[in-house]
Order: sequence, then C-alpha cells, then structure tokens
Amino acid sequence: MSALLLLFGMLIFSRPGAVLSTISNSPKETAVIASGIGLRHWDALAVSLHQFLPLEVPIGSEWTPARDPVTLRFVHRKKELILLRMRPSTCATLLKVCGYILVPLEILVLNGLLRPGT
Repeated sequence: MSALLLLFGMLIFSRPGAVLSTISNSPKETAVIASGIGLRHWDALAVSLHQFLPLEVPIGSEWTPARDPVTLRFVHRKKELILLRMRPSTCATLLKVCGYILVPLEILVLNGLLRPGT
C-alpha cells in the first residue's frame, strides 16, 4: 500500500507546475518552475517520500506542493483520457495522513509485534 501511495505521489508531483522551489536564488527562478516545468521522476519520488514520512528528512525538502490543480492524462493513438485532476497540496495531505498511519503499523509488523491478518 505504501509503495502504491508513493508511486501515486510521484505521478502527481512530476506533472508540470505541481511543485514550487523552496530554495530559489531569485523570484524569476520560482516563477519559471511554477509556470510549467515538471520534475524528473526520481525528484518527484523524493518529494512523495518527503511528504509521506511522518518524520522530517532532507530528501525532497527543496520542493513544496503547489495549490493549483494538475491533471493526470493518458494519451493513446492521439486520444486523450483525463484520469484525475487534483491539487498537489491535497495529494501531499493524503500522503502525510497515510504515512502517519501506515509507517508505525509497518514498523510493528516488521518487528513481529503485530501479525498481518490479526
């Protein structure tokens, strides 16, 4: 479940305009990023992991989710299907809440203190 949530976050955060830089050298750089440049998939996965984990980690911290909605599209043979339209900030909230629930449960399962299915 956690891996699927991280992949979903990666898809959202890799869309153009989904994230803003928190470490910009100039206002012009932030405007360029906000105007439609998307992250590479590894960087988007880092943002997704940063949003998912219930503790603060430096990976992905240089990006913050935008508030303007982005669209997930599937294009096949010149036909476009809109799969989902979502605000990246909503996705970040979903990841953070799920991370606070799933990470402790996964730690308990890995330590043998909780058995799956019980």
